[in-house]
Amino acid sequence: MAYTSLCKVVVRIAGHKGLNRLADVVDGRILSGYAEDFPTDHRKIYLVDQSLPEGMVAVWDWTVQPNDRNPEKPYFEAKRNTYDIPIEIVVLENCHTIEEVSAQLRKGVHHSSMFEKHLWCFYDRKRELEGLYCCSTDYEAGDCGFWKLKSTVYRLPVVLIGREEFVTVDGEQKVWNSFDIAVKKYAPVRNIMAVVQDIFTSRLTRKTMKAAGFSRSTAQKFNELIKNLPNQDIYEEIERSCGCEIEEAKALVERFIEQADKFLCDEDIESCVLEKIVEKHPHFLNGYKEEISAQWKKENEKQILAAEDELKNIETLKCKLAEEKILLEKQCDEERRKLQALLEDLEEKKKMAADVDVRVRQKIEAAKENAANFIAEMAFVEARSMMKERGGNNTAVYRSGAALLPEDVEDGESFDELLDMLHWSLEDNGVSGKKYALSLAKYLCAAYINKMPLLLAGAGAREIANAFSAALFGRTAGNMVWLGDYSEEIFLEAMKSSDSIIIIDQIFNPQWNMALPKLMVQSDKYFMAVTAYTEDLLLEPKGFVHYFLPLFTDLFMQGIPQQIYQGGNNVSLLSFVKEDRGRRPSLWKELSLSELARTRIGQVLDTFRGIFGEEESEQKLQDSEMLFCILPLLMWQDRIESLDDKLVQLRDEQCLSREAFSLIRSYLGEREG
Repeated sequence: MAYTSLCKVVVRIAGHKGLNRLADVVDGRILSGYAEDFPTDHRKIYLVDQSLPEGMVAVWDWTVQPNDRNPEKPYFEAKRNTYDIPIEIVVLENCHTIEEVSAQLRKGVHHSSMFEKHLWCFYDRKRELEGLYCCSTDYEAGDCGFWKLKSTVYRLPVVLIGREEFVTVDGEQKVWNSFDIAVKKYAPVRNIMAVVQDIFTSRLTRKTMKAAGFSRSTAQKFNELIKNLPNQDIYEEIERSCGCEIEEAKALVERFIEQADKFLCDEDIESCVLEKIVEKHPHFLNGYKEEISAQWKKENEKQILAAEDELKNIETLKCKLAEEKILLEKQCDEERRKLQALLEDLEEKKKMAADVDVRVRQKIEAAKENAANFIAEMAFVEARSMMKERGGNNTAVYRSGAALLPEDVEDGESFDELLDMLHWSLEDNGVSGKKYALSLAKYLCAAYINKMPLLLAGAGAREIANAFSAALFGRTAGNMVWLGDYSEEIFLEAMKSSDSIIIIDQIFNPQWNMALPKLMVQSDKYFMAVTAYTEDLLLEPKGFVHYFLPLFTDLFMQGIPQQIYQGGNNVSLLSFVKEDRGRRPSLWKELSLSELARTRIGQVLDTFRGIFGEEESEQKLQDSEMLFCILPLLMWQDRIESLDDKLVQLRDEQCLSREAFSLIRSYLGEREG
């Protein structure tokens, strides 16, 4: 649900800015406090835009939502409402009339306020408030807290405020309880004749005369400048500025003309009024008419000739452009013919591509008949490639992990903080943050607690293992590559290393099968095998599940891993996790598992349920168990052909969400394609 409140920008602990609710807004009205149906326990709202000034008062629309990162704390979303602008009411103690308020605003008022709109008021005889309404555009730019009217503001709305039309917020600030003002009359804030004078004097200044190249000392140049004045009607401008009728504007102009000697020293007026001025003051006109006419023709002779030449050039250019237009049209027609030919050629190639696609599909079907040999050959090629990268030797190697920089390491104080750190590290490395990053973090912890090694198959497998190692131990995982024949030396080097988590490359090398039982007795090390392709599992014996639990990363990856890790020393936090022996996941009975494998995997799922917690939905837990555990095991056992109907049944029985159902169907369809 969305709420609207009057809020103030404040600085909180550690210099972060937030919003304090001053009053709530209901049906376009500001209340004197908080609304009864608004959340009363949320008086402080998180502010995203930290650039807003401290003390600013405005209207914000806000919502309260669940926090995925910390369910115990709500998540606020606040957006400033730019349509409803609050109006502050300021009482000027030394003012008793509108004229005194106007005079005070012209001088400037010191008032610490972060409102955009104000009502500058005084108490009348009835103890009601009366004043002038101002917007931010009415003030001159200056120091914060000093409000002074612009010289171009000639009138302001007059507002009468009833006793029930304002509220007091934040201790002492008065605010109009509405956002709309019905203006019934205006009051001039400057002398009416001064307004007329300003409009006249703005027409011809020293700057405009200098820009035109004329001197005010001669009547000739004065008249030349008059001829080039703008044509805007001066009466209309005075009418708008003074808030009077057109006839009143004309009368004001007449009064100003009577005083022209006083005002016409350096400035300008429009030609429509100059005629009347020279009638009143003929000394401006005498002796200049004939002289000006002759002088103008003489001085502008060159300009006239130049204008005629320019006109001829324009005509010549016009003819040239017409010829170029005809040429371009011919070129366009030619390009259209070429384009049509290309489109026809493209269509022919599309037909050819369709034929090629059919032949390729036939080749793929033929390759499927010998898939085992093909995959085995690809595994050999991949191993040869890795050997070449490592110097061309067909031998195993071990590389220790790297410690993170001190500034990238932050110890957690609770298990929730560990999950939060791992959540964001997984998201930085390509895991879908909104949907699966947090659930995957919990599943990795469950597997680690039960010392059940994981086989990460697919994109981003290595980065996920390194992110997990960094969150627990502040360093990336060690890397043991099972190339060539089994090497006891390399195996012992890995066991004696300072790495607590070790990644195993080339896990399916048959020469290293003797090492698999040894992994189960290494209680101080945790192993995570990685492979780039899930198809590699189809060639391995089903008993491999005694040693490694498969996890397909392709199901929840959505971006390219950034190899950015958040470190800590948080392994001790895992001791506080409790198990929850709930019911087994759907399709659990469909798995062909030995009693040993069923027991070990069941312990992982019990711990996973305990970590998941009661705050998460049962639906989300079932989806996670299906994606992380059950589906990879069924695919390893080549049981996916009978999975389609059972997935539909799980969806209909609400044991599987529609989102997870669509993801699995899409993934299986992509593999089949």
